[in-house]
Amino acid sequence: METQAKKWWRSKTVWFNIAGILIAIGTELPAILPYLDPAIATSVQGYLILGMTIGNIILRSMTQHKITR
Repeated sequence: METQAKKWWRSKTVWFNIAGILIAIGTELPAILPYLDPAIATSVQGYLILGMTIGNIILRSMTQHKITR
């Protein structure tokens, strides 16, 4: 059975990844990270990567339609 395609802007996965990009940019701001203990800064980045990976897996498992431009 072939499924219908949906527009890219209706994809939860796309919006989740856009949010991830914004979070990644926010955590890399030079005004914040230099003041953190290096171990804490590394942990924060690691947890963000883990969260993004788990979120992508969950959203991918929910995907039923291809996306189009």
